[in-house]
Amino acid sequence: MSSEHREIEVFVHREGAVPKTVRVPAETPLAEVLAKASIDHHPDLLVFVGESVEALEEALEIEEGEDTHEPVPVDHPLHHHAGHHRSLHLHCHRCRRIAVGVNYHAKTKHHRFSPATTIETVKVWARKKFHLHDPDDDRLVLKVCQTDDQPRSEVHLGELVKGGACTLCFDLVPDVKVEG
Repeated sequence: MSSEHREIEVFVHREGAVPKTVRVPAETPLAEVLAKASIDHHPDLLVFVGESVEALEEALEIEEGEDTHEPVPVDHPLHHHAGHHRSLHLHCHRCRRIAVGVNYHAKTKHHRFSPATTIETVKVWARKKFHLHDPDDDRLVLKVCQTDDQPRSEVHLGELVKGGACTLCFDLVPDVKVEG
């Protein structure tokens, strides 16, 4: 089956909402995928394809680094980005980057992440930046600053941003699970 005649499952992520899933032919332009997911495409909307993990390659000495994961044109057909994959993640956001601060003890590390970055990637990045390599450090989790909210590892940063700001703050803390 050629790439143009197969269907692709698309997970459409957006600000402040759970992802929507749509199935479309591979030749469908991204703008039509957004329409099928009930997302209005407007000039300020940026669409990122895939997940961003490039912060994990950042050198330790870099302070306040920034991802280079760029949005894509919405007139491209889906198969242009999906290759031979049967599924794809699209991230629709108004923020090109999300400025994240992660606090651990009395220190803070900063990075400007793509909205397509998961909580797990931010946590791994933070552990690297804070030089946390002990096996017990695997139990650390990210908690939204000044709340009890602990986002799941697979949640993308773009889903957490609300209210016009392109910033997030996390505390890196021990995972305290209450067992009953």
